[in-house]
Amino acid sequence: MAEFTIEDNARMTQTGAGTPLGELFRRYWLPAFVSKRLSTPGGEPVEMKLLGDAFIAARDADGTVSIRSAEKSFPTWEAGRIVWTYIGPPELQPEFPNWLFTSLPDSHIVAEMYLQDCNYLQGLEADLDFVHGSYLHGNFAEGGQVESGTEALQAGKMDAIASELGVQLLAHWPSPNYPGCNEYLKHSMIVPCFTSSMDNSIAGGLFHAWVPIDDEHHLVYYVHFDEAAPLSEEERLQIARGWGHDLIDPAHGFRSLACKDNKHLQNWARYKKYLYSGIPGVSAQDLAIISSMGPIVDRSLENLGAIDVGLVRLRRYLLRTVSQFAASGKVPRYPAHMPDAEGAVWVIPGDATWRDALEGRVKNMRRDVRTMPLSKTTLIAGSIQARDLIAREAS
Repeated sequence: MAEFTIEDNARMTQTGAGTPLGELFRRYWLPAFVSKRLSTPGGEPVEMKLLGDAFIAARDADGTVSIRSAEKSFPTWEAGRIVWTYIGPPELQPEFPNWLFTSLPDSHIVAEMYLQDCNYLQGLEADLDFVHGSYLHGNFAEGGQVESGTEALQAGKMDAIASELGVQLLAHWPSPNYPGCNEYLKHSMIVPCFTSSMDNSIAGGLFHAWVPIDDEHHLVYYVHFDEAAPLSEEERLQIARGWGHDLIDPAHGFRSLACKDNKHLQNWARYKKYLYSGIPGVSAQDLAIISSMGPIVDRSLENLGAIDVGLVRLRRYLLRTVSQFAASGKVPRYPAHMPDAEGAVWVIPGDATWRDALEGRVKNMRRDVRTMPLSKTTLIAGSIQARDLIAREAS
């Protein structure tokens, strides 16, 4: 028997005004759109939707962004190449959270968004599923064997735990770079719809937001950032090609050019030769599967296994948090230093575990994004190589 009922599914997926989850979402600052959607001061306003409500957004002559409904205007905050807004009760407005990337100069950041024709939770769940990397993102970079980093994760010890702020995927395994040490991963889901991890392909950090437009559509945000240095034009190009961001079409609502109508640009010859999915770009591969599930997945029909521990923890967390909010108005609050809650990769002594690191029992941990557990370097490099092969095919 499935663990989650039809009623549970509704409570986790319905975000309109008056729904328990929708009211919880409205207590947080949410991305409204990427800054480049309104790049010209005094330019033409744009229509937008958020949590089922319609708004008009405009960049004023002084460069600030205004967001209005038919009744009133709402506060905005522009940071990290994203325009954020708060549409909840004014008297309960929280301070803007100091995400690690929102304090960086724009030159350190790549921010993109895609419109997806399905419920936000399908994307958020996919972000907490490490195992799909072995299959969906596999590539024959050296010709012959699928390369992916999930094997490195499976060789270590992994769990998912819930906290007040969300769910954390945690793992440790022997370090290939530091003898006698372990590598420790924290991949964080943060209420209501954010994830934070490390991206060693080029930049140092990766932030996702899965923001409901309505119950059957959402915007997914990809933010790549480097704390230490600006991203060069070549690095920005590699990110765009490796992840598939160069397929985004702003003229069609920021949908990807890889879509259901063209089988997400899947190519059978490509599949047989060097790209396991046959679809170019990591995010394009993800979005193809997420949207193929239909507008809203019926989770009451599922039978989950041990490998789905991240999804189970996420769903239980959402149901518990929504129930507490509906009963008492309790809202999980962010810490003053937001990076403490975000994703990280650390090097720890060989006799320590991820639980030791998480609970503060390890001294002198070394933060090292070069030790990416999912072999993101291989994954992205393979995707870039595949895109190069595709380009040569077309020439």
